Amino acid sequence: MTPNNKDIARMFYIVKGHLVDKKTMEDSYDGYFKRMWGNHEICYHEDGFEEAYEEYLNEERRKETLEEGKENGFR
Repeated sequence: MTPNNKDIARMFYIVKGHLVDKKTMEDSYDGYFKRMWGNHEICYHEDGFEEAYEEYLNEERRKETLEEGKENGFR
């Protein structure tokens, strides 16, 4: 089963406590998954994830909008 983007971000957040670029989170997922397997305290590290993920998505949308504007001749 392949994890979706939110699952990947959640695992990164659980280990690191913040979110970074998509590639870094994807590259880290397998190792972090193995590290967290069987960790019964994992739920305590999820606090604040939903808010951080929403902020991350908003930032990604903002970046996409800026890139589209540049491609269309706007600065």
